[in-house]
Amino acid sequence: MRSGMSTTPPREGTAAQTRPALREKPAKPDRGYEVRTVVALLIAVLLIAFAVANSQKVEVDFLVTTADVPLVIVIVISVLLGALLGAYTTYRSHRPLARAARRAAKQQP
Repeated sequence: MRSGMSTTPPREGTAAQTRPALREKPAKPDRGYEVRTVVALLIAVLLIAFAVANSQKVEVDFLVTTADVPLVIVIVISVLLGALLGAYTTYRSHRPLARAARRAAKQQP
């Protein structure tokens, strides 16, 4: 028995082609992008305020020489060096664990 549905495409001028298309619901706007933009702007404003508040010069001793550098530069360089050192030590401490996990994965059939 046939169900009455045809597998052939409808011919021109049939009811299937003259029906108006169903309206799709409008997509919701992506609020996440707007929130991230506002947060990024707030962070930028805070960083600029921090730089202005710490613009006085400080003397930095580089073992061989000394230099007068703005305090904000000293703070930013210190933060970046600390982040790099922390990332490196984290990477080094997790490397043996990753190596052991790879060995265990190879041993399982």
